[in-house]
Amino acid sequence: MGGRATPAVGFAMGLERLVLLVQAVNPEFIASPVVDIYLVAAGAQTQSAAMTLAERLRDEMPGVKLMTNHGGGNFKKQFARADKWGARIALVLGESEVADGTVVVKDLRSGEQTAVAQDSVAAHLRTLLG
Repeated sequence: MGGRATPAVGFAMGLERLVLLVQAVNPEFIASPVVDIYLVAAGAQTQSAAMTLAERLRDEMPGVKLMTNHGGGNFKKQFARADKWGARIALVLGESEVADGTVVVKDLRSGEQTAVAQDSVAAHLRTLLG
């Protein structure tokens, strides 16, 4: 736009074509935004414990779609995100739960919630998810 010429390099990947190819090869790969479990964590102190719990649950329950909260926000905002993603169950991990070694398991359809030991939460979730 006026002035001296500046050397440059361009690259276009064709992202739209790549998405169409993936959909054609595996239609289930790009699915609607639905998760089974949404992990709600309150406070900076709980983030490390939440990531550890999420990793363990993903190892113990490989077929379950689990999403962790990374956007911050209070409980109300995090539960709104869980609803947006269509989560059936919310795991609530606060500072008191981290101290006690528990996690609150909340069925988002019925509203029932139970405090469960973190060591046995996978078995409890299997029962709820069927």
